[in-house]
Amino acid sequence: MKTALTVLLMLLSWSVLAVEVEFQGTPRSRTSITNEHTVREVLDKKEATKYSVSITREGDQYFWASRANLPLMKTRSGAYTTYISSTGEGYIRVRDDTHIYVEHLTVEMTSVTYYGR
Repeated sequence: MKTALTVLLMLLSWSVLAVEVEFQGTPRSRTSITNEHTVREVLDKKEATKYSVSITREGDQYFWASRANLPLMKTRSGAYTTYISSTGEGYIRVRDDTHIYVEHLTVEMTSVTYYGR
């Protein structure tokens, strides 16, 4: 019984440690688009922190940790890595050499795009 409990605890701790941060970024600006207007804002430090992006990896699966852990599909093309939401809610594209990124979300009929590093 004691051995089984030890093995179970080891497996549970391993699964917690298996989650790795794949990418983190802080936006500098936000652009919101509706069918009636477009607004571009430079974000202050507090807002930038609030809207930071985080992608985690668990094994070969990716998650949009900063957006309710939505599942993501990772693709690479040239100097860019793109993480696409499997639910159609958006994507994150990262330039591999500079870590500059764009995060695009759709919220109902509004598009919101963050640009950052």
